[in-house]
Amino acid sequence: MSMRTEIELETAQDLLLSVTEKIAEEERIPLSLCFGRILSRDLLSLVDQPPFDRAAMDGYALRKRDIGKLPFSLPVVGEEDAGEVFSGTVPEGSCLRIMTGAPIPEGLDLVVPQEDTDYGKEKVTILSLPPRSNITLRGVDGKKGARLLPEGSVLTPAAIALAASQGMPDLFVVRRPRVLVVATGDEVTAPGKTLFPGKIYDSNAALLEALLPSFGAEVTKVRILPDDPEQVEDVIRKAEDADLVVTTGGVSVGVKDIFHSVYPDLGVEPLFWKVRIKPGMPVMAGVYRGTPVISLSGNPYGVFVHACLLVRPVLLKMLHQNPTLKKVQVSLSGSWKKGRSYRRFVRAVVREKDGKLVGTPLPGGSASSLLVDLPLANALLEIPEGETEVEKGTKLFAYLL
Repeated sequence: MSMRTEIELETAQDLLLSVTEKIAEEERIPLSLCFGRILSRDLLSLVDQPPFDRAAMDGYALRKRDIGKLPFSLPVVGEEDAGEVFSGTVPEGSCLRIMTGAPIPEGLDLVVPQEDTDYGKEKVTILSLPPRSNITLRGVDGKKGARLLPEGSVLTPAAIALAASQGMPDLFVVRRPRVLVVATGDEVTAPGKTLFPGKIYDSNAALLEALLPSFGAEVTKVRILPDDPEQVEDVIRKAEDADLVVTTGGVSVGVKDIFHSVYPDLGVEPLFWKVRIKPGMPVMAGVYRGTPVISLSGNPYGVFVHACLLVRPVLLKMLHQNPTLKKVQVSLSGSWKKGRSYRRFVRAVVREKDGKLVGTPLPGGSASSLLVDLPLANALLEIPEGETEVEKGTKLFAYLL
C-alpha cells in the first residue's frame, strides 16, 4: 500500500473508514451506566405498556351507558388508588372513585375528571362530560414483543426510561472502542513534573484523554514519550487490545519527526501523509496489524481539529453510527483574513441572531499552537480553500462542538 500525500480531508476520512471495522463485542451494563452508550441489540418490549387499561386522571370511572341528562348523580361504590386493584364490583348505574394510574375495572369505559363533578364521596353529581374517555389503553405505549428501539440507537435519558418502564435493569451495549494515546516530543514534560529550561508542559495527552471519551471511546493507556522511535514502537507493539492508536508529534519534516521511521519499522501499512487543511496539515495514518493508527501533528489546536474531523468519524463507525459529521450553515459576523489559501478550520462561536445562525471567529483563529480561547469555542468554522479574505455575511459551514 503506497503512502498518498497532500490529500483532501474527505479523501482522508474515506481512507480511514475503509480500514475501520465495527466493534463486534457487546457488554451488559446497568441502566445507571447506559447514558450515551450504543444499543447492540434491538430493544424489544417485554410486557404490554401499560400492562392494563388505566385512568389517565383523577376522577370517577363509570359506564357510558349510565350517562344521564346533565347534571346527573351516581352512587360511589368505593375508591381505587394507583398501585391498587379494586376488589369489589361496580354495578350498573354506579361509579368508582379512581386516581391517575389506577387500573380500570372491567366494564367501565369512561373517567369523568373530578373537576367536572361535585367531588361527592358516597354519591357524586356529574356536572359536565369530558370530550374523551380519559383511559390509557393497555399496550398503547408498546405491545409485548414490539421493537421499541433498533440496534445502534444512542441511549438517551428518554431511551433509558423506556427500558426501565419495561422492567429492564440492564441493557446490552456496544463495547467502547479502546484507544491508545501516545504524545511524543523531547520538548514536552508531563504536568506536575519539574519544568526545565527549554521545555513545555504537554497538553495533547490530556486533551485527547478528555476529548475521545466524549466521542464514545475508552482511553485505555496514555503515554508521554521523548522522540525515541524504539520507545514509541515498543508501546505500540504491546497495545494488542487497542482498537485505535492515536499519536501526536513527530510527523513533519524535521530530524526529530520520528514517525517516518516508526511506521516502516513496525510494518504499518501507510494510508496517507498530509491533509490539505490548516491547522495540523502533516497528519499521518496507516494500519498496524489491522488496527488504524492516526498520527497527529504536535500543535495542540491541530490535534483538536484533527481529532474532531478524522478521529471522531472512525470512532463513530466503530460504534455502529453514521460517521458523516454534521455541519450547519452560518453567516460570518465580520470580515476575516487568512495568510495562505489553504482550507482552514477556525475556532469560533456560533449563535442565533434574528432567527439565523451567525459565526464569529475567535482571536486565536486557526493558529495551531494557541489554546487560550479554545475553551470558548462551540464550533469549527470552515474557510474554503483559495479564500484569503472573507467578507462579512458570507455563508460558511460550521461543525458544532
